[in-house]
Amino acid sequence: RSLQFLYFIVSQNMEGKQYFDLECGDNVASLTGKPITEVRSSDVIDGRQATIIPAVIDGKHVVVKRVSNSHAIQKPEGVVRDTFVGSARREIDFYKNHVDKTKAMWPECHLAVELPCEGQHPEFVLILENFTASGYDQHPQLTHNRMLSAIECLADFHAAYWNDSASLKELPGSFWVLPTRHESETNINAVEKHWESLCKFNDNFDPTVGPRIANNAHSIDSKARSISITRVHGDAKGPNMFFKDITDDKSECRLIDAQWTGSGNPLSDVANIITAGIHIDRLDDFDNYFEHYNNYLQSRLSPDHLPTYLQHVLPTWDYCWLDYARVVILGLWQGMNNDKFARNQNNVGSSMVGKSKPHMEFLVRRADAKMKENGW
Repeated sequence: RSLQFLYFIVSQNMEGKQYFDLECGDNVASLTGKPITEVRSSDVIDGRQATIIPAVIDGKHVVVKRVSNSHAIQKPEGVVRDTFVGSARREIDFYKNHVDKTKAMWPECHLAVELPCEGQHPEFVLILENFTASGYDQHPQLTHNRMLSAIECLADFHAAYWNDSASLKELPGSFWVLPTRHESETNINAVEKHWESLCKFNDNFDPTVGPRIANNAHSIDSKARSISITRVHGDAKGPNMFFKDITDDKSECRLIDAQWTGSGNPLSDVANIITAGIHIDRLDDFDNYFEHYNNYLQSRLSPDHLPTYLQHVLPTWDYCWLDYARVVILGLWQGMNNDKFARNQNNVGSSMVGKSKPHMEFLVRRADAKMKENGW
């Protein structure tokens, strides 16, 4: 029987606690009849992308993720906002229809529902296992062991959906697909002003890199997306992963946030996690981490799938990396100044490319070098 209703009521009492009344249909038997859950208001994260609410329901430690109309209307109208709403719908669909192939990597899903609301856009609610209750934690900057664990987890994820017909029918994954980005990120006049401001923020930046990557953005995008062969995570960074250190040299990795999953080139995820999560003391190991993914994925692919990877996917690595560098340089760094940089230090969703100047300088130098290799 389909979900009949879900009431999501938030109220605050005089003691500063929040109560969440969750009343669900008969098909969510584990939650039925558990009307009130108490959580500390200090634990609630009310972000720009979603509201995250740690709670206990029926004795289970869970996280309630809510994407509402108020989150959607913060986005620019048109393609950007429509893409954001579509990403919330995409996550619901993933937990309902696609997670089984990699279920052990993701939190247990107790509820995934899209609700009509009085606002312009629907509301999306997920009730998911809370990994912190099982001893997992997060950090945007990954130790060596955690980086290896993240890389292997992503490789296993990619191998599981390799040439999967249902995944390949989906929209392209990743939040930085060029057609969905704001036009200011490729408008050369806007880019020149943006990059001039950034070079004042950090005078170690090459003043030509921003305009050059903007001028070549469409060429980079077409080469990076010349093949779509598996499901990608789409936003593979430290804040979207949980880790548990098993031994001194072994960690386990789990994934969260499937809003940007979809069909694509697996190397886009690799570009994201290595660039955004590499430890400041390991920047010189960047290429070694990619080689670890390359070798590990080959060990996980079937003999039938290996030729496609070697002949058509592996040669796109530099373009996938430049494509990620493009969205960081032209998109994520928009408005970057000392105040925003300081705020990013306490922003749980920010990766190292937004809160570490050595990471930022490394990215710009590498982008310069890779574009020069292509004559750009």
